[in-house]
Amino acid sequence: MRKAFSAAFATVGAAVALAVGLTAPAAAAPARAQAPVQEAAPAACGSFGVFSLYYNHCGTTRVVIWVDQINVGGYRDFEMCVGPGETLIGPRPQYIDAWYNGKLC
Repeated sequence: MRKAFSAAFATVGAAVALAVGLTAPAAAAPARAQAPVQEAAPAACGSFGVFSLYYNHCGTTRVVIWVDQINVGGYRDFEMCVGPGETLIGPRPQYIDAWYNGKLC
């Protein structure tokens, strides 16, 4: 009876040790290779942004975009020339959206 109790106690003790991470260094899991750090993906082409509206032109030329804004108090939609890369249009909610309108500048 004493041998059975000792064996059961040893099994329970080993399970508790594993559960709380108290394993011997020889029984430790092998170290994993660290995954390479990935850089943030570039923004998609076109308009984006939550607090401010941006336009990301993915081409190599300068293009004209149409900017849609709230038409209140004399504000009107307008055209804007942008180059390659990200361009800040302005704060939301005044500026709603922007898109390429097919012209070069």
